Amino acid sequence: SDRWVTEGMLERARESLKAPGTRAAALATIRGLDLVSLREELPRVSQQILVIQGEEDRVARPEFAEALGRLIPWAAVAELPQVGHFPMLEAAGQVARRVRAFLDYGEAP
Repeated sequence: SDRWVTEGMLERARESLKAPGTRAAALATIRGLDLVSLREELPRVSQQILVIQGEEDRVARPEFAEALGRLIPWAAVAELPQVGHFPMLEAAGQVARRVRAFLDYGEAP
């Protein structure tokens, strides 16, 4: 499959973090997500949720999807091998099949 997040993109992102203020802005964005509150709220989710994760995602590591699967009572986690940060683009057919199966059966195939 084509890679949407390439090594060149990662290198440009690393270089951009060297610009003054960029690291602080990135950290502020992450803090703005309020992951602490989110961690407290996720166990209250009562809907079935499918978390789709590319096993080669270098932005949101697979451990993040696994943590979501543990925190959300009705979550199913589908990890796609050889897929990066954009599974819906890199493996559209696989994603569509997983979503369809999830909607039909309520589990991650």
